[in-house]
Amino acid sequence: MMEAGWTAVIVAGAGHGARIAGQAAALVRVAGLPPLARAVLAARHAGAGALRLVVDADGQDNEQLEARARQAWADGGDFEVVELPGGAESDAVGAARRPGDDLLVVMFADVAWDPALLKQLLGAWRELADGRRPALALVESEKEPEPVLAGPALLPAELADDLPPGLPLGRALTGWSEGERLQLLRIEGRAFAWRLRERADIVRAEKLHMRALRRPTDGIVSRWLNRPVSLWLSRHLFSKLPLTPNHITFLAAAIGWAGIVLVFLWPGYWWVLLGAALFHVSSILDGCDGEIARLRFQFSRFGEWFDNVLDEINNALFIAGIGFGVWHSGGADIYLAAALFHLLTVSLVDSATFYQLLKYRGGSGSIDNMRWFFQAPGQSGPVPRQGKRGAGPIVMQLVRRDFYILLLLLLAAANLLPVGFWITLGADTVLFVLALIQWSWQLSLKFPT
Repeated sequence: MMEAGWTAVIVAGAGHGARIAGQAAALVRVAGLPPLARAVLAARHAGAGALRLVVDADGQDNEQLEARARQAWADGGDFEVVELPGGAESDAVGAARRPGDDLLVVMFADVAWDPALLKQLLGAWRELADGRRPALALVESEKEPEPVLAGPALLPAELADDLPPGLPLGRALTGWSEGERLQLLRIEGRAFAWRLRERADIVRAEKLHMRALRRPTDGIVSRWLNRPVSLWLSRHLFSKLPLTPNHITFLAAAIGWAGIVLVFLWPGYWWVLLGAALFHVSSILDGCDGEIARLRFQFSRFGEWFDNVLDEINNALFIAGIGFGVWHSGGADIYLAAALFHLLTVSLVDSATFYQLLKYRGGSGSIDNMRWFFQAPGQSGPVPRQGKRGAGPIVMQLVRRDFYILLLLLLAAANLLPVGFWITLGADTVLFVLALIQWSWQLSLKFPT
C-alpha cells in the first residue's frame, strides 16, 4: 500500500450534483452504500492522508454531503470542505489544491466505481521508474481517438497547477501528450466506473458491483450455483438490512447447526434430507458475509477468523454427525469410531493450518494463504485460479467445500448419505498422513515463508 500523504479530492460540485428522484446522486444507496461514502472509505482504506470535498457554493445538499463524508472518513485525517463558486471539473481540482500537496487522487461523487480502480492507480504509480511523475488516468479503452476517463484519476500536485480552467477533467488531461505528462491505464478485469444520472443507472451500477465481487478462486459449484444466489441475496436483502458481515456469518452458521442437529438425531429420511438441505443453504449464505464486507468496507481480522473457524467446526460436525446418527439409529460401532477419527483428522489439519497462518502469515485468517508442503514457493491456497488447465486444477476444484456439500445433499436425496460419509473417511486417511507431514515440515527450521 502507498504510504500515507496523498490527498483524496472528491468532487460533488462542478456538474456532479446530479439528482435522482429528488435526492443527490452522491447520496443514493448503491449496493449498500452511497457512492460518496464508498469513495471516502476507499480513499481511507487505501492510505489517503487528507480528504477534500468540493461542493458548489450554493448547493442545496451541502450539509448532507459533508455529514455523510465526515461519517465515512471518521478519524482518517485532515478533512476540508471546499466551496466552488462556479466552474468545471478542472476548476474544482485547482480549488482543492493546497501548498504542500504531493499527489491528488480525484474522484467524482456521482460515479459508482469499483474500489479496485484506486488500487490499480496507486499500484501503477508505485511502478513508475526514472523519477517520472505523469498524471494517471483510467479509460475503458486507450485506442479511442479521444479516450473517455473512467473512475478516479491521479495527478502530481505540480501538474494539477497546470490544468486549463473551465474544462472537464478528461478533456483537460487528454489535451496533454501521452507519455511525459499523461499515462492512460486501461481498466483491468471486472472493475468498472458508471456515472449515475437516473434510476436505471443505479440498477446497472449495482449489477456491476455484484459482478466485481466474483472471485477467481471460486470452485465449480460456487461459481455457477452458490455465488449467483449469494450475490442476489447480498444485493436485494443483506445490503438493505442493518446487519454486519459477522451477523451474516453467525446466521449462516446457525442454519448449519440446525442441519447438523438433524443429522446427529437421524430421525428418518425426510428429516435427514432437510438437514442436508439446511447445510447447503448455510454454505450459500457463507458467501454473503464476505460480499457485504467488501461492499461496505467492513472487513476485519476478527471477521476473517470468525468465518473460517465456524466453517471448519461446522464441516467437521456435519460429517461426524452422519457417522454418529447412523450408529445411534442402530448402525455398527465402526460408524462411531470413524466419526471420532474424522474429528481427529480435522483437528490435525486445522491446527496445522491455523499454526501457519498465525506464525508465518501475519495472523491472516484466510486459508487461501495456507501453503502445503507439496506446493512450490509462492503458491498457496486450496484451489488454483480460474484459467489454469490440467488434471491437478480439476481435482482440486472437486474437493472444494462447495462441491462436497452439494454432493452430500444429492446423496441424502438418494438416501445414500452414509456413502458420502465413507468417501470422506477415505479422504481422511490421506489427510491424516498429509497433516503429519505438514506439521513436521512447519516445525522444521527450514520451513520457508
